[in-house]
Amino acid sequence: MDLTEALQERRSCRAFRPDPVPREEIEAVLADAARAPSAVNLQPWRVWVCTGAELERLRRDLVARYRERQVGCSPGGGQRPRLDPGSGPGSFGGLAEILRARGEDLGTFINEGSCRLYGAPAGVFCFLEAGSPPARRLDCGIWLAYLLLSAHARGLGTCPVGLLLAYEDVVREHLFVPGGLELAAAVALGRPDPDDPVNAFRSPRRGLGEVEWVE
Repeated sequence: MDLTEALQERRSCRAFRPDPVPREEIEAVLADAARAPSAVNLQPWRVWVCTGAELERLRRDLVARYRERQVGCSPGGGQRPRLDPGSGPGSFGGLAEILRARGEDLGTFINEGSCRLYGAPAGVFCFLEAGSPPARRLDCGIWLAYLLLSAHARGLGTCPVGLLLAYEDVVREHLFVPGGLELAAAVALGRPDPDDPVNAFRSPRRGLGEVEWVE
């Protein structure tokens, strides 16, 4: 797949087929992601992959903790929407309409869906050394972008799940992560469900009008 094509086509998947992704396919994606650049080649990311029965237990505990703590990320939740329709809470209107047609609420779908990793058969978790400087998070962000594009090129769907950083203690417990590391990114990974309407939603992007040129 052409890189430009992958950049244009890739979108966040929020409905996955339940069938497992073979380990060798996940390893191939991780090998591509490992080619990401990092400051002086530190490669600071530490990666855990969770599948199978342990992932099911993790989902249940994450949803339970969310219902207890109510720390969520639903679009517009307490945030003042941007006027720009190409970004921010307002840009999820199309997804809200799809969910409303089948009797679902957008906030619940996003929050509890995030805790369930949207039913994906695999969860990929990136950790950094605790107290790492902001530049290391930039390294992790580049690694994450490589992972998303590699997965798309291989016919897999992904969804970065930022909400799980608020429930890091639950993730750490299930993954047996040693001390001294902190969660930097979580990704749902699997094969997209082509029959679920939520996967037809494509969020808009801002145009180039907001780019400032200095010459």
